Amino acid sequence: MMNDLQKTLVARGFEAWCDTEHDTEDAKKLYSNFENVFFRVKGVDGEYHMPNSTKRIKAPPMVTRLCEYEHPDIIMTFNGEPFFSIEITNATPFSGANPVQRFPRAVKAAELGIPNIELAPWISNPTPATARGVRARLKLMEIYKSPSLSILFEYNNDKSFVKQFNFLKKRIETSINLLDEEEIEAAKTFLPIDEEIITHMKEFCQRAQESGNESFHQVEIKEDYIKINIDLTGRRRYEDTKTGWETKGTGLLDPYPGYILAYDFILCRTGPKITDRKRKIFVHFRNLPRTVESQEDNPATWWIMRAKESKGYIYWNLIEKFSDGIIFKDEKLP
Repeated sequence: MMNDLQKTLVARGFEAWCDTEHDTEDAKKLYSNFENVFFRVKGVDGEYHMPNSTKRIKAPPMVTRLCEYEHPDIIMTFNGEPFFSIEITNATPFSGANPVQRFPRAVKAAELGIPNIELAPWISNPTPATARGVRARLKLMEIYKSPSLSILFEYNNDKSFVKQFNFLKKRIETSINLLDEEEIEAAKTFLPIDEEIITHMKEFCQRAQESGNESFHQVEIKEDYIKINIDLTGRRRYEDTKTGWETKGTGLLDPYPGYILAYDFILCRTGPKITDRKRKIFVHFRNLPRTVESQEDNPATWWIMRAKESKGYIYWNLIEKFSDGIIFKDEKLP
């Protein structure tokens, strides 16, 4: 039997469940007729702020499941059932880490059969990380048979962003037009408009390959395993980025679950399960000792040593989940 909340959700129509209050503005631009638009309560799984109110509401169970590998920017639901997961980023593509960092969210959506689409920037000379993110999505679609799409706009070009934002909006409207209570599954499948997007994704990867910008310099590739090298040092502040332990409390691990999964799908994955790999995946923290006596010795290791004490430390938890083993400075592979 359904509880009162589930009964309410059955007849609520279109809603958006967003990561931040800022994301609610993007959601409204993408679709103007939401019954409700929510943004999540930080640090509390499955709870959201109601619009213009201090009241909280529990998300539908499938929304919570979709956030297992971190919260997408926007989740669109129809009567409590997700039918679209969206990422929008305008972060500089020169390092390219942001789209790759978001890749686990696309993987979780694919596992649940929910389309995921990202709107992300590129530059004329495709960066290795951006190319890896797009290629990993192509492999994700091949394995799961669920849309996992990249719409790329030219970085620092407002005209290009608006054009591609409207294209994203068109893709969403195409799904919405298929939706009613009997046809939500139709809205989750590949649509003719996806052929154009996938063609552009393949062309982008081809340009990256031809330019020599599709390297795997972080990875040692062997016949039966890969080793992903992570060069965190635990310094309190990095001069080039002005970030570090003084300004960020995530262990600086944010992008690495995405890198692991991107390399997994490009180099290892043969099926939908983590165990469906032709190579094992090991993660190597080349500069971090496994244990320290105090935070002053190395704040990165100190943070990792205590990561399991709080389920809020999602990045470390995902690194453990997605890898076959983790080694630290001066340690050998098992």
